[in-house]
Amino acid sequence: MGISITSSMLESVIGEERYKRFNFLKNIQELFYPCNGYLAISGIKSNVEYQKFIGFLTKEVDNGELYYVVHFYESPVDLFGRTIEWLLDSDYVEIAKQVLLRNSNAKVINGKYFVHESFEFFVKQFVMAYNIDDKCGLVSDKERMIELGYLPKDNAYQPLYTNCLRNYEDSENYICRGGCFGDSDSQNGIPFFWCNKKMCVRRAHFLLPPSKWEKYCFADFLFIILGQSPDVRESVWRVNGEISQFICDYKQVFKSNERNICSKPLDEIEERGIWDETSSIYRDIFDYEDGDEYEDYDDYSSDNEEPTYDRYNGSYAQDEMGYSDDDIDTIFDGEPDAYWNID
Repeated sequence: MGISITSSMLESVIGEERYKRFNFLKNIQELFYPCNGYLAISGIKSNVEYQKFIGFLTKEVDNGELYYVVHFYESPVDLFGRTIEWLLDSDYVEIAKQVLLRNSNAKVINGKYFVHESFEFFVKQFVMAYNIDDKCGLVSDKERMIELGYLPKDNAYQPLYTNCLRNYEDSENYICRGGCFGDSDSQNGIPFFWCNKKMCVRRAHFLLPPSKWEKYCFADFLFIILGQSPDVRESVWRVNGEISQFICDYKQVFKSNERNICSKPLDEIEERGIWDETSSIYRDIFDYEDGDEYEDYDDYSSDNEEPTYDRYNGSYAQDEMGYSDDDIDTIFDGEPDAYWNID
């Protein structure tokens, strides 16, 4: 960033009072990406009725250079290549095209989107996040299985990367720290990110197009401020990671009188773990009992429980000022009458 943000700098703007710092943390959370703990690909497959592909991936060589080529369908199709009628009027395909162009140096030639092999990790993430049928074996073993005779060429096959993500270990991170230290499972090519030396198969964060402005996060606004040039994308994600880490650190010291922390870039040595023969992006996790076995973690926030207003019912802080039970526990240490001391 060129400048380090400190807690004293932050509090000179938001105020030092605990309730002001609490409100800042509560409101700022929505501007960053949620953390759902450390995620893995589970054994839960998407319900076939809901499995869709909005395009497919191939690769071509042009002037000695390898390119991954994304071919978009006019509208989403199912596993058998049939148009999904109830998605005919959806904007899935158009949004995916806009995201692809905004986050890579893709070239559009005759309706096909060519992405240079130097963007391979990005392509893997895009394929997973936007339901692209991988027909070149980049993150799918389907083509290899066809070659070995395990699958007929026209088989309707659900590759592993379309399985639902699930939490295999909780995290203390208040928001996703947005680290950019990626790697791929050597067995199947499926990408993941390193976070505190743990593997996380979270969906990549993408810069959103103007048509999705209502979902903009800090990184999107920063990209606009910096001129929206392809050259600034790397800087955007580096700064996003640094600020996200600072917010996580600030949350950790929220109740402390010693809040002498400052922002700093994420350290790759501290983030990357060791991948060995026992490592895998897959976990044998099933949770069908929740009645929604194909729900995924694309935009899910683990902090999604509805606030309660029971324990301090009758207090001015709750009835008049609207503080929830957890708010009062956090700000006033469970003493709602302490509200009168906040000034």
